[in-house]
Formats: sequence, C-alpha cells, structure tokens
Amino acid sequence: MTSPLLTSGGAARARQDLATVPSAQHYRLADWHNRADRNYRRFFDIDGLVGVRVEQPEVFARPHRLVAALAAAGRISAVRVDHVDGLLEPRAYLRRLAAATGLPIVVEKILTGDERLHTGWPVAGTTGYEVIDDIGGALVAPDGHAALVGAGRAEGDPAVAEATLDARRLVVATSFTGEVHRLAGALDVAAAALADTLVRLPVSRTYLPALGPDPSGRARLDVTAEDLAALAAARGTPERDAVVAALVDPARRPAALATQQLMGAVMAKGVEDTAWYRLSGPLAFFEVGGDPGRDRRDGVGRLPPQEADQGTGDGCIPGAERVHWTNSLGLRLGNTTRPQ
Repeated sequence: MTSPLLTSGGAARARQDLATVPSAQHYRLADWHNRADRNYRRFFDIDGLVGVRVEQPEVFARPHRLVAALAAAGRISAVRVDHVDGLLEPRAYLRRLAAATGLPIVVEKILTGDERLHTGWPVAGTTGYEVIDDIGGALVAPDGHAALVGAGRAEGDPAVAEATLDARRLVVATSFTGEVHRLAGALDVAAAALADTLVRLPVSRTYLPALGPDPSGRARLDVTAEDLAALAAARGTPERDAVVAALVDPARRPAALATQQLMGAVMAKGVEDTAWYRLSGPLAFFEVGGDPGRDRRDGVGRLPPQEADQGTGDGCIPGAERVHWTNSLGLRLGNTTRPQ
C-alpha cells in the first residue's frame, strides 16, 4: 500500500502539519546559539548554570535544610553568601537565612566608592573585597602609584571611568542582549535606553524593595536615599529618565526587581572580568572590589600601614566605619584574586 506521505504533495503537507505542532505550544522553539532568544536566569553569562527562584519559600526550603541542620548541630559557626546581588530581594533572603540558622552571615558584596552596606540586612559584614584595596593602598607608595598610572597611560590605557563604561557597554550588547530586550518590554521602555541606564549606574545594583501596603491599603514603594542617588546618576536624557521612572513605578515592580538582578551581572562582567584585563597600569588594584582610579597621592585615600596590619590580624576590616560593620572579613587573598 502506498503511504499518503509519498503521494504527490504528501511530503509538503506532512511538513506543514509538523510545523503546526510547536506553533501551538506555550513556548517558542529557538536556536540556543542566539543570545537574544534566551529568557531564563543564568549565573552571569554562563548558560549551564540556571538561576532558581529562591525567593519562593518552597524553593528556599529544600537546598537550605542541610545548612539549617549543620547550624543546629553546631557543625558550622557562620554562613557566607556568595553573589548576594544576584538575589531578587537580598534583604528578605538574608532575614530568612538568619532565622533558619541563627548564625552570623557575611555577604560577598562589592562596595563601590563610598557605598555602604544596607543597615537593614541582618549580616555581620562583607567577605572583605574592599579590604584588598585598602591593604594595597598601604603597600604601594603614592609616588609609585602615580608612576604606574603614567606607565599605563603611555601604553595607551584610557581613563578608568572610560574603560569601565566601554566594557559594560560591550557586555550588555553581547552577553545580555536577551535579558535587556525582555526586561525593556516588561518595563515598557526602549531597550537601548535600558542598556544605557544599566551601564551608567555608579553602584553594582539598587535595592528597590517589593511593594508593601501603606495604612490606606494602597501599594507603597519605599525607596532609600542611596537608591535614589544611584538612579539619579543614571539619568540625563528623556529616554533614561523614562527608565528610572519605570523602575520606581509600583505598577512595574516585578520587572524592576528582575532588572536589579541584571545590574550586578553587568557590573561584574563589564568591570572585573573585562575592563580590568584591558588596563596595564597599577595592576595590583585591578581586583574584585578594587579601585584603580582612587586618588592615592600624598596619602589621600590610603590606609595607614599600621591599621592595615591590625585589621588583617584580628579578622576585622580596617576602616570599618566605611561600611558600618566591624565583623567583616579581612580578606587578603580570594578565589577571584587576579594572578598578576
């Protein structure tokens, strides 16, 4: 018997019928090579590590049972949280973790410039990235630092601010295209404007909270002065102003929270993983949390050597008042420390 697929026109009809199957699904088939089609949370730009929605209680419970059990048995004395800026709501997560373990918590958090840890976080401090820059400042003579900067400029190094801005633009346009377009649609803003806003933020991310009811029962958004300052720094054109307005719009809260998760990834991949490898001046400061553009002439911005030694000796960060916490780690070497 002859198959109907082998008769005249049968193969064409079969292909047409087959095409209707995926088109009727709730998903859309896409080429995984195309970055613009990605619509899932990743670990920065690593496709093989997919982010989970740990903000959901049932998702939080399963992977944290072991941590809670170890804490209850006295097997661990503290908890370190990596990449805290990748969480949807860091404060809510940290409060839940503190309740589950009852232990001190330190967070891997890059503090930029004069940025301080949010006082509402139930943590003992940071993992100490900011200390590396302070210690480096104590070990490098001011005139030597200036000489290194000059040598880098002679080799063609641009200014640090220019290098980091260009690098962030690059990763937004290559590694995070899909995320930017998806979030721009959810915020109802232009993708180019959202990308431009992301690269101009002066900090790793903002921490706009989830909505809470005010006494009248209406949705309320509490925005800190620090977040307002960070967002104000990213404004400057009508398009970027529209992005900032969308981020603080209570009606677009889910999209704004997801956008904040992308902010830290753009900063990390753009600065420490790209810009720092393009510059050749003061190499010791091209480090996670490092500030190679910091003014170190005549002792400005330098930690006295005796304070640096005291800080790393007892585990407390030097200049702890800068971050409000006196129990942060005194990091001297980390898993991300660059081989120079």
